[in-house]
Amino acid sequence: PRPTCYFLHGLVSHYPHQMLPSGQQNGTLATLPARYGGYWPVDQPSAVAQQYQRHLLQVAFVDRLLGELVARLKQNSLYDKALIVITADHGMSFTAGLPQRNISNENAAEIMRVPLVIKYPDRLNVPPHVSDVNAEAIDILPTVAHVLGLGLTRPIDGASLLDPARPGRSSKVVLATAPGRRRNVDAKNLDLEPA
Repeated sequence: PRPTCYFLHGLVSHYPHQMLPSGQQNGTLATLPARYGGYWPVDQPSAVAQQYQRHLLQVAFVDRLLGELVARLKQNSLYDKALIVITADHGMSFTAGLPQRNISNENAAEIMRVPLVIKYPDRLNVPPHVSDVNAEAIDILPTVAHVLGLGLTRPIDGASLLDPARPGRSSKVVLATAPGRRRNVDAKNLDLEPA
């Protein structure tokens, strides 16, 4: 009867990629060269490509889990009322010779671009659409507060994705793995071809 918030920080999509779309563990995994010092081996692009294929198989498993969640919400008459947010904290590079997670100019497009899927409650009447707006994780909280009609009591850096007056951004802020390393990356000039 009362509104409820469920939060799940799932690690199932993380490396090592061992799951099949069915949810079974991939028993046919042959040993592939692992990353060396956080970098994929430059001299074995086919091994890196196989790691990427394993990643895609595991993403299909995550997709299956999301399908089960949606089915369960519908079964319990909660889907139409629900606000659902699905995102990731970082992407991953699958380019031979480049870091897997540490951001560089060459892999920024792979690591920075993450899914952000928001399913709004039906009462808001927001039509399903794909947006190419430069959104960041800092926009999720103000969007949720907007949907729920909650006022935020402290200043925040983000803005609701539903706010038509939301200012555009020409860059993305990335916090690197080393403490205190903040980078502003030009969002318009990202080379998406390698990704």
